[in-house]
Amino acid sequence: MVVGEDYVIQGAINIFSSEMDFSEFHFEVNLELLPKYNEDENQIALYGTLKTDRDGIIKEDSLNYKLLDFPAGVRKEIRETIKRKIKEYIRTNVDFTEISGMSRVIDYIITHNHHLTKFEYRVSAYPYTEERSITKQPSKKLRFGTPQERFSCNYVNISVYEDKVVLHCATEGSRKHEAKIDRYKEKSLEQSIMNALVAWSSYFD
Repeated sequence: MVVGEDYVIQGAINIFSSEMDFSEFHFEVNLELLPKYNEDENQIALYGTLKTDRDGIIKEDSLNYKLLDFPAGVRKEIRETIKRKIKEYIRTNVDFTEISGMSRVIDYIITHNHHLTKFEYRVSAYPYTEERSITKQPSKKLRFGTPQERFSCNYVNISVYEDKVVLHCATEGSRKHEAKIDRYKEKSLEQSIMNALVAWSSYFD
């Protein structure tokens, strides 16, 4: 490809998803912007649907099949652009307003697997141990992720205590995931949330 051609390809690709869990994406390649790669003058766009597995990995077979008529270099650039735009789409459509400064948490949810993006996360932080927090109000509360309807079970509670963090996903029944916190070392709320997410993900990895 010539210098600058990748920017043309980026502008020719549109990504969207109709699924709240981002398990399926639709893409469109505007062939009018890539005339020299379009042998069929009557075809103005290339459409496709991409499925992702639980780990957020795009199933390449259908995508590669759609792009067989493109030169190898262009095919690779389109494939990488689609993957990049999927991450941008998720970042734009998942609400991270209340944790906008927690870049590690945001990046982990977006890049670790798409499964994490379908939940609404509700964080409650207490300055005490779990036992002493039973009748106390949290000192800080946060919400982020994909907002859920009233009766949805796609939400995750994260309780941060002085000595540990506990994560409970409503769809998992009574199962909880815990990570210890060293109370004698300064720990940020972001780090505590990260510890909870890693403990949860590690259970299934």
